[in-house]
Amino acid sequence: MKFTQSCILAVVLACVSNVFADKSCGYEVEKSKVKLTSSHIRLRGHYDSTNSACKSQTSDAKTTIKFDSNDEVSFRVDGTTHRGTKCTVVLKKWFDKPVSYGHEDGKRQLHLPLRYIDAVSCNKDKSSTKKSKKTTTKKTTKKTTKTTKKTTKKTTKKTTKTTAKNASGQSNTSYKGTATWFHPNQGACGDWNTVNDNIVALSSSFYGSFSKKSKYCDEKIKVTNLDNGKSVTVTVKDGCPPCDKYQLDLAIGAFEKIGDLDKGVLKVSWYFL
Repeated sequence: MKFTQSCILAVVLACVSNVFADKSCGYEVEKSKVKLTSSHIRLRGHYDSTNSACKSQTSDAKTTIKFDSNDEVSFRVDGTTHRGTKCTVVLKKWFDKPVSYGHEDGKRQLHLPLRYIDAVSCNKDKSSTKKSKKTTTKKTTKKTTKTTKKTTKKTTKKTTKTTAKNASGQSNTSYKGTATWFHPNQGACGDWNTVNDNIVALSSSFYGSFSKKSKYCDEKIKVTNLDNGKSVTVTVKDGCPPCDKYQLDLAIGAFEKIGDLDKGVLKVSWYFL
C-alpha cells in the first residue's frame, strides 16, 4: 500500500513539474542580419534548430537564440547597447517559428518581441572591452601631447586652404546641432558601408532629395563633441529623413570616437572641410 502511494505521489509530482517547467527551445542562426524596431528585433539568416517539442506562441518556453554575423551588429535593449559579431538572446515565456522571406533559398526571419527578452550578450559588449581601454590610455597620452605641439602650426595652414577648395561651394561655416548614431548598410549615395566606417547621414535640408545622389556625397565634415572636445572627420554617404536640419546621424564607429553610445544624443558643432 505504501509502495502504491509513493508511486502515485511520484507521478503527480512529475506531472506538476512538467506543467510549470519552462521548455527549452532554441535556434542557432548563421549569416544573420539584425534590425531593431520599437517593439521587436527582426533577425534574418540561416536557422538551425531542434525544437520538435516546441510550438508557436508557446507560453511556457524559454527560448535561447544564438546568432553570428559577417558584419558587426549593434542594437539597444532596455537602455543598454549590445555590439558584436556573435550574440545570444534569451526570451522567457515565448517561442515562435521562423518564416521564409523574399526569394532567397534557405533564409528565414523571426521577430523577437522586446517585452519577452530576459537577457542579451554579445562578444563586443562593454564588459569585455574594459581591460583593453585601460592598457592603451597610458601609452597614448604621452604621444598625443607631443604631436599636438608639433602640428598646431601646420593645421592652421591647412584649414585656410580647405575653405577655398570646398567642392560644394560651402564657406567654412560652423553649425551647432546634435549627433545620433545608426547602423549603416547601403546609403543614399549608393555605397555599402559598415558600422566601423567614418560616415555620416545628412538631414534633408542639406542632402536634398533622397531619390538621387546629393551634391554633398563624399564631402568631408569635421564633427566636435561640445561636452568633451573630441573630434572626428566623417564622409557624407547617406541621408537621414527624420533628422532635424543641423542633426548628423553618425555610423556607430564614428560616434564612439567622440562619445558614449549609451548616451544616444550628443551636442556637437560641425563644418564642411
